[in-house]
Amino acid sequence: MGRKKVDMAIKYTKATFLIDGIFLLITLGLFSIFGKTIIQYLSEDKKVIEEIYSSMYLLVIFIILDGNII
Repeated sequence: MGRKKVDMAIKYTKATFLIDGIFLLITLGLFSIFGKTIIQYLSEDKKVIEEIYSSMYLLVIFIILDGNII
């Protein structure tokens, strides 16, 4: 890519963003579907489960920003 092959670099960038988008959709889908189940595997305390579950949207926003900001 550093050999003045701009077309190849553009294709590589598009492919990388596509793969990142697919991974992001899969991660967010699984996290939103099985989120409470995953939290229950990590803790048995009801208060902890509810606190983590209440911050679920913040975690989803973090995943989105982490995947899209380089």
